[in-house]
Amino acid sequence: MLARLLRLHPSTYKRLARLRKEAERDGAYRVAKRLQAVVLNSEGQTSGELARILKAPRSKVSEWLQRYQTDGVDGLLEGYRSGRPSELTEKQQQQLGDIQARIIKGTSGKRSQVGTDQLRV
Repeated sequence: MLARLLRLHPSTYKRLARLRKEAERDGAYRVAKRLQAVVLNSEGQTSGELARILKAPRSKVSEWLQRYQTDGVDGLLEGYRSGRPSELTEKQQQQLGDIQARIIKGTSGKRSQVGTDQLRV
């Protein structure tokens, strides 16, 4: 299998290095790690070497490089994560939102109490 080595224009290299620093500063460490993988790969590091340096599975590093090749920087950003499916129905979610809104509205300087009868959904 041939190593995937990306060729970056010098201005692209600088932009990615800057974006990596910004992502790190903003707390987007996973995005920063992906950007660093692209930058280091353009310097000649293979997926295996990057996996060791970045302490990530080689398959993930290869995936990041592929996503950068196909989608550019957008392919490295955090995407939608579905998370755990809600156990509430849409109607229950709406009722919960209404209760939360009443609580927030009712807490302007005084304590607000919501009875358990209001929480039954």
